[in-house]
Amino acid sequence: MTKRTVTCGYCGRPGHNKRGCETRLSRIENVRARLPDSFVVRQHDEEVARRKATSTKPRRCTYCGKLGHNKRTCKAMKADIHKLAVLNAEWRRNVVESCVRIGLGIGAMLENRLYKPDIPRSEWPVHHSIVKNLQWEKLNFFNEHAWLLECIPMADFSNTRRMALSHEILQYGAAYEVAVTTSEAVIRASVPKNYFVPDLNWAAEYFKKKSKRDCPDFRPEYGMWTRKDKYGHWEFYWKGQAWTANTRLKSPA
Repeated sequence: MTKRTVTCGYCGRPGHNKRGCETRLSRIENVRARLPDSFVVRQHDEEVARRKATSTKPRRCTYCGKLGHNKRTCKAMKADIHKLAVLNAEWRRNVVESCVRIGLGIGAMLENRLYKPDIPRSEWPVHHSIVKNLQWEKLNFFNEHAWLLECIPMADFSNTRRMALSHEILQYGAAYEVAVTTSEAVIRASVPKNYFVPDLNWAAEYFKKKSKRDCPDFRPEYGMWTRKDKYGHWEFYWKGQAWTANTRLKSPA
């Protein structure tokens, strides 16, 4: 990764910024010698005084809002990152257990009906496909509808389609049924080795915002995690009173 060179916004030369530009400072001093009460001189002096006043104030963390540290050394943010990583690992484990419960894995046959608005649902054409691969690494707590499954349609073996988790696992999952199940051993063998280990690097990516209100926030009084989506809207992830990482997962019948 190459280090970016600073370019001065006043003279346009690289290696310094506008604040430390010798050309700018020398011109201000020349103006001061001729017109000590000019606007340029007063603006510069006010800027220097404001900068000195700010430097004497204690640092305030942009994440927790407390004084004496910054976001990089914030213990509250580090604790929340760890909490989110642990939650995601537990959630992934619950997803795998749900796949074992319904037999969804490599080699399973899926059955779904093709939507036709002009005929009754019972007459919709039935499509079958075989699960070729499961991309577990794409699935996480905030991306539960990722296209995890790579499937081969039985009507066209040269084609590949992607599908999300079943509605039998997620509350708003894909509408298909597992017609032929996969064994538990095959499902567990397809899961990556460290899939249930809390990933702090993944969790830290959601905390690279400017303030805590833009980051994931666990609120015990509501029993949920909140996060802003790409449009700035809040998304809510309910877990219930016990906080068992069953977010949007259907419990076994």
